[in-house]
Amino acid sequence: MRIAIIGCGMIGRIHADRLAALGHEIVAASDPDLERARTVAAGGAAYQGHRDLLRAGGIHVACICSPTPHHHGAVMDCAAAGVHVFLEKPMAVTLDEGREMAAAMEAAGLALGFGFKMRFETVFATARRLIAEGLIGRPRYATFSFYQPTPPGERIWYADIGVLRDMLVHMIDLAGWVLDADPCAVRARTDREIGRAGEDKAFIDINFGERVEARIQGGYLADYPDVAGREDVVFQIVGERGYVLGKRSDLLLTVTADGSRTHALAPVDAFAAELKAFTEALAARESPPVTGRDGLRAQAVIDAAERSAAADGAEARVPQWQ
Repeated sequence: MRIAIIGCGMIGRIHADRLAALGHEIVAASDPDLERARTVAAGGAAYQGHRDLLRAGGIHVACICSPTPHHHGAVMDCAAAGVHVFLEKPMAVTLDEGREMAAAMEAAGLALGFGFKMRFETVFATARRLIAEGLIGRPRYATFSFYQPTPPGERIWYADIGVLRDMLVHMIDLAGWVLDADPCAVRARTDREIGRAGEDKAFIDINFGERVEARIQGGYLADYPDVAGREDVVFQIVGERGYVLGKRSDLLLTVTADGSRTHALAPVDAFAAELKAFTEALAARESPPVTGRDGLRAQAVIDAAERSAAADGAEARVPQWQ
């Protein structure tokens, strides 16, 4: 496929590398820093703005890896240009933006894949498979803890977006995914300690109905060890007949009436796996395995969490997202 990268920071560079390794052609890239765009395009066309890239035509898919405030405009322009999209998390700044983006892509008959790469990491994928197979009975309670050091250098803008959208959106998605349930209501508290525009810590309780709940906490700590992407998430899923306990990305333990068992976890390149799954689904004219609707569900929880935090932790209903 002929693919363009919109936003050529760290994630854009990773996408370009993995897609090229999968045999796709990176034909164009755009970034306000033209030199970064040229580096990612690697001989293809380079632009400072995505609209110039889209006007040039000749692409099948755009991978949108730009900062969150630019997602809405880029997706809407891709929809108008007839270009399929793979969108990095989070969906958008607001739920209304996300709804408009998803509706525009659907109306144009275009695929909107979504970057919840943790679904493809072995520890989380195996946990979900074991739960779906009934190993621990009906899952009832999930807890996720996700902490990282404060983002350095060119990535400090993550702290301006806030941990709800930058980090904990993954945990919000994983909770609904492993519990196989849709969220109903949220209670949340957020903290700002490091002096950036966004919240740098958040504590979220999600009610999924039918006595199924998730508790999520996480954020940035200035002197935290450099564990990003490796040992930054711990989780437990409790079912009616046992539990699953895990640590990203090398520990998965199950406990049932038959005893405890540690499960082998094969390493996987989750970026490559999610992009391979998306492009293969597109080639087969099938729905992507992770879609914009999945992104909207997480965005709706973020919307409720922000309203709850603003009301001193009062319960906030999760708005309709579909």
